[in-house]
Amino acid sequence: MAAMASFLLRVIILFSAVTSCISTSSLPKTYGILLIPGFDVLDVFGPLSYINSLPDTTVHLIAESSLDPVYSHTLNATMSTIIYKNGQLVIPTHTIDTAPPLDVLIVVGGAGSRAILAGLLQPSVAFIRDRYPTLKYLLSICTGNALTATSGVIDGRLSTGNKRAWAFVTGQGPNVNWVPKARWVVDGNIWSSSGVESGTDMIYSFIKHVYTKPVAQSIANVLEHMPHTDPSFDPFADLYNTSGTLIPPPPTPPIPASAPSKFGVLIYPGFSTMEVWSVLDFINLAAITKNVSLIAADLNPVVADIAPGSISLPFFPKRGQPTLPKFTLENAPELDVLLVPGAPRIPRDPKLAAFIASKYPNLQYLISMGTGAALVAQSGISNGHEATTAKPFFNQVKQKYKGVSWKAKARWTVSDDGKLWSSSGGAAIMDTFYAFLGHAWSPEGANHTSINLEYVPNTDPSVDPFADTWGAR
Repeated sequence: MAAMASFLLRVIILFSAVTSCISTSSLPKTYGILLIPGFDVLDVFGPLSYINSLPDTTVHLIAESSLDPVYSHTLNATMSTIIYKNGQLVIPTHTIDTAPPLDVLIVVGGAGSRAILAGLLQPSVAFIRDRYPTLKYLLSICTGNALTATSGVIDGRLSTGNKRAWAFVTGQGPNVNWVPKARWVVDGNIWSSSGVESGTDMIYSFIKHVYTKPVAQSIANVLEHMPHTDPSFDPFADLYNTSGTLIPPPPTPPIPASAPSKFGVLIYPGFSTMEVWSVLDFINLAAITKNVSLIAADLNPVVADIAPGSISLPFFPKRGQPTLPKFTLENAPELDVLLVPGAPRIPRDPKLAAFIASKYPNLQYLISMGTGAALVAQSGISNGHEATTAKPFFNQVKQKYKGVSWKAKARWTVSDDGKLWSSSGGAAIMDTFYAFLGHAWSPEGANHTSINLEYVPNTDPSVDPFADTWGAR
């Protein structure tokens, strides 16, 4: 009880300090994200992790022609071959014909954006063109910049894009002033980011610009996200030589026979958007992965971030988006790796804990994320092992599960036998999974995957500023 009271006091004090310095009357209220088949999941859900925590806002997921779930797995429209071997289903809220007026439109990328080379996605391009005059802001991420370029709305404006796909992106906008070395670029009310993970850095900077730095940093503290704040920081421009003769991507490192290939992610009402979708993008792009299974209690849509009966706290998520699982607890396939996410609360579910315990003997690895460590502790698996958890809830989890050797100041932990991994909350899973790939695949394999994500990892598990922020002890 004392740990909970201390936690609530910290949140209330922080909220009072921040809200005293902003006026909400002119802030954006309605956000729309344009979904294309073959979208990159982190392009969508990295920014949404921040936007979901903004007060007095609504978010609309907009598909081109129907309300059928949109798949991040896609066929290349020009070659009829699979681009992403793994994919997830996301349920849109509107089509481009039914979308309401928007203050902010976010155009995301992914392998599916290359469909414009076959003359597809023209309704989406027209939607960008038609909606731009009434927007307060237009944001584009990764190869989504190819769509905004095709629309013509950024002709004569500064923009950037995915560095691995630089030739493709810039080829769609001969009249755009492309910036070859930039994490993100701002030109008036148009914001554009480089590839994948840079979109999350850009949204931090956008919220800092529009809502003030204290708001952006308060959400970052909840997400345990350490953003790059310098838009000129872009090591991937040098890697691909975007200012000169482009250098092709490095080859995929060899995969050892012992590397895990069958991954499962357990989802339940209120699961963390940042944790699940960040690690899914890593998994989707990791060459070792043969399949990914989203597992839930049943096959109904599972809504992230907000669980029934949970308390909505300042700077914690105000809403979540539904996704569709592939398997239930009863028919889940055999797995090499099971990932257990947390939520913006401390989850307690005997059925989930029993599922984890039943799968553990046959796993190569078990990875908990954020307060997912509480579910693993509930299963009894982590008793006697070192572990960490989301820092806003660390003291409460530690008090509840005393058989675990909880480590406060840690971005991630690994058991002595290397089987049991635990990540701190939110964005910490990106650093954790990079380290995991280095262990389970190879350091070269981890680096290859992070390059595809345009992600620069923190490789020191002891670097954890959020332990002090949240008073974890």
